[in-house]
Amino acid sequence: MADSTRQITVRAASDADLPQISALCERELHLDRTAAGYPALLMRRPRSVVVATCGEALLGAAFGSVTRSPVPDGVIDLLAVDGSARRAGIARRLVAHLEAEFLGRGCAAITVQGNSPCYLWPGVDLRYTPAIGFFEALGFSRRHCFVNMDVDLFEAPLDTAEDEKRLADSGIRVQRARPEDKAALQAWVGSGVGGAEEAWVEEIEVTLDNPEAGCLVATHREEVIGFVAYGLNQLHIVGPLAVDPAHRRAGLGTVLMKRCLAEQRDRLGLRTAEIGWAGPVGLFSKTLTATINRAFWQYTRPLAATP
Repeated sequence: MADSTRQITVRAASDADLPQISALCERELHLDRTAAGYPALLMRRPRSVVVATCGEALLGAAFGSVTRSPVPDGVIDLLAVDGSARRAGIARRLVAHLEAEFLGRGCAAITVQGNSPCYLWPGVDLRYTPAIGFFEALGFSRRHCFVNMDVDLFEAPLDTAEDEKRLADSGIRVQRARPEDKAALQAWVGSGVGGAEEAWVEEIEVTLDNPEAGCLVATHREEVIGFVAYGLNQLHIVGPLAVDPAHRRAGLGTVLMKRCLAEQRDRLGLRTAEIGWAGPVGLFSKTLTATINRAFWQYTRPLAATP
């Protein structure tokens, strides 16, 4: 624990703090293989960043953002405290600092979730058990549960040649999205067809602007009917995925997913891919031999409430 005789200061972060924040994430977020890059990832979009320091030592950090809904929510994107400094009230002070800022920006609630397009997780990984206890002690309530699934790219059956020939016979084509496809793809996603979400419009732009990421699009007589992307925030993570309901029974979603996974294997040299916010779980288990590897709880609390 931090020396109780020294004063802990909570303040807005500066650029000079980022190396220490990155080291903190790498040290404390032990379930995440790319945690050192999380601060830079989140800072692709405007964020509030708060740190707790004791002298020259950085003991904790919190990242917050605001949703773009008509009545916005404040989102805790990341919260990390040095293991040697826990039980000193640092996490509570960091959250209180963000909460005050969210109130000032007219937010109705404070949540723990992913805030598109640059986010880390759907919610709190259940294996970070102290974080679960922390948020529940602060009066947060569980809202949704989401899972991610792992796919072994050298064991999963990813060949699609026969299925793509069948689809081509009915006028359906699957190909890598090109820059000139962006407008049509974003328009289709923005229409909400196939469960596509409005936030995905920007996610497609972020993906297509990243040369390491990838996006596959399905068309029927030159009209978009589905897509899948990978590498939005982390190259090994797949999603989002959407298919026009009229074409789901043809197995188009499975073809898109398999093509995506094969590209991650062949183009990026990955051994394992992770399907984010995965579903339908049964279908991915059956067709890809995918297994659940992470589960997340989202949390929320009205800002008017007192923990």
